[in-house]
Amino acid sequence: MGEQLEDVLEQLISTGTATHSIKGKKLETGVRTLPDFMKDATDRNRTSPFAFTGNKFEFRMVGSRDSISECNVVLNTIAAEAFKEASDRLEAAEDFDLAVHDLIKE
Repeated sequence: MGEQLEDVLEQLISTGTATHSIKGKKLETGVRTLPDFMKDATDRNRTSPFAFTGNKFEFRMVGSRDSISECNVVLNTIAAEAFKEASDRLEAAEDFDLAVHDLIKE
């Protein structure tokens, strides 16, 4: 998921709220004539097929000879099932806000 999203989820699980997000750390080049740069806190691993990049997930495309249809079917099925489970729980809840909080915390 990447360090940034994992940190936000861990905050939600432990405290119920996410108050901050990991910032990029300083990249020290070791060269005095060059300034230090801030590292990107997001997942910039270009080999990751489904990376979280700070504020979104990126689904990286397959090679030109491959079809993405099977991957799309699987991802859409997973998303549909997750939405169905969440909506069933929220529709049956007596306290909607508490149910949303509990759902996110899980």
